[in-house]
Amino acid sequence: MMNQKGFTLTEILVTLVLVGIFSTAMLGLYVTNSRDYTVQTQVVDIQQNLRAAVSMMAKDLRMTGYDPSHQSSAGVLNAGINAIRVTMDLNEDWDVADAGESISYALAGGNLERQTTAADIVAANVVALGFAYAFDADGDGELDTDAGGRIHWAIPTPGGNWFELDANGDDQITSDDDTDGDGAINTLDTGILFRAADIRALRIWLVARSQNPQPEHVNSRSFVVANTVLSPADGFYYRDVSTIVKLRNMGL
Repeated sequence: MMNQKGFTLTEILVTLVLVGIFSTAMLGLYVTNSRDYTVQTQVVDIQQNLRAAVSMMAKDLRMTGYDPSHQSSAGVLNAGINAIRVTMDLNEDWDVADAGESISYALAGGNLERQTTAADIVAANVVALGFAYAFDADGDGELDTDAGGRIHWAIPTPGGNWFELDANGDDQITSDDDTDGDGAINTLDTGILFRAADIRALRIWLVARSQNPQPEHVNSRSFVVANTVLSPADGFYYRDVSTIVKLRNMGL
């Protein structure tokens, strides 16, 4: 009898099973790698957007109060917790009425907007913006401090006083300053009257999130933004940035 070369049914079935296992493993690896790449790309985008946004804000805000003639009344018009508006006499014509001499930053519809003569989107998917202020209320040329020598980083009450954010006195503004855990920092009344003209520096917080949520991911990070502690428990990825800007033209 002639030899008949070929595969038995058992061999074919074993081969199909092995091919199936290998294909499933490769598909799972591809899906995992693809998801990781998507997450990494989104996180990098968030970080780049935040860095660019805070860089632009710092550049603008450093010019607050630029007034060589001392006639234009340039300075801080709105020292808000979640928005700010400042003026500067850039062309030195004794007023702040020209294009680009009045600048505001605020959130609008999930975007960080810069407003001059028109509104421009600086960064998208921004979920929180906050400001705190350091001031020189006694006019000695130095930032005011508490009894322990710590700089007051405070938020204003219009027509009222400055309220300190470092509630526990550890020289940091963190979620620990939310001493009762209600999502709001327990501010301390400094007893110092708020005046926008006394502002000499400001602190900026920005928090942004990924464009889309990711399956099986739940955010576990908390973020401090001025007097608020954010703890979003959803599928988005979040990143934050904070910086301090000295208003070198204020008080001159």
